Amino acid sequence: MKSLFISLIRTVQRKSVSSQMAGQSLPRGVQSFLDRRYSFDKNPRHILDIHYPEETSGLLPVIISIHGGAFVAGEKWYNTEHSMKLCKQGFVVVNAEYTPLPNTDLFGIVRDMFLIAKRVKENIKNYHGDPNKISAIGDSAGSWILLTYSLLNHSEELRSIYKIDEPSYDFKSLGLICPVANIEKAMKYPCHIFWFKYYVYKFGSKRRKRYNLTSIQDTLNKGKLPPCYILTSKGDSYYYQFSVELSQLFANNKIEHEYKEYIPSDRILEHCFNIMHPDYPESIDANQDLLRFISSHI
Repeated sequence: MKSLFISLIRTVQRKSVSSQMAGQSLPRGVQSFLDRRYSFDKNPRHILDIHYPEETSGLLPVIISIHGGAFVAGEKWYNTEHSMKLCKQGFVVVNAEYTPLPNTDLFGIVRDMFLIAKRVKENIKNYHGDPNKISAIGDSAGSWILLTYSLLNHSEELRSIYKIDEPSYDFKSLGLICPVANIEKAMKYPCHIFWFKYYVYKFGSKRRKRYNLTSIQDTLNKGKLPPCYILTSKGDSYYYQFSVELSQLFANNKIEHEYKEYIPSDRILEHCFNIMHPDYPESIDANQDLLRFISSHI
């Protein structure tokens, strides 16, 4: 029954995303390498795409893009056009997938992120990427993955809990698009409460009490973050407050960050609008500002 419910959730989200993305067109002049494996196992989700401008010579700065989807339903193709349009601005963009819930738990998703970072660091030079200039962006749940990865990189205690042997690459900066980083709060939202809480705990645990070391407010003082850019819209009525509260949390803890929100005018700027509709004037502006922030911290 649970597997059927998860399949239904994924089907509904695919249809919703496809509807939102109707009319998108992939840009020309991009060299793409699709479904490259970042692990030597047989996990079908351990794949990523690499995009860079055609006729590139030399090395370009790198952006790793981590999709959202409430940890259960996202796929990298949601971010394909966005990734390709970012790379046209002079970047190598890596668009990665990870194992979704309930095939793993949140700890396993973070371990996938460490595999992604390791493989990109080791091999991106073969795709015109500078291994010393790697930044990352994540939308919605993808933001939580990047924040947790970065905090674990500077915390032996957290790595031990998440069963990660050693630290990896420190990203130059993080772009957090409509971030949903407060897991405890997310579990109480109506769209999550009927299924989400059963899968966010440590895999195999029979106890349903909250794990204190998943929500960012519980882990922030245990690690270290690179400069962060928070992008949101008041049109994201369901998750807008998550961005506001994350910015306030960063300010209270003196985390270097910028916060930018868009106010809907002629159109609704929904959750992750700059990815779903990259050709909106507001999206073009938002993506340029995101790249400006990333470039300033390379």
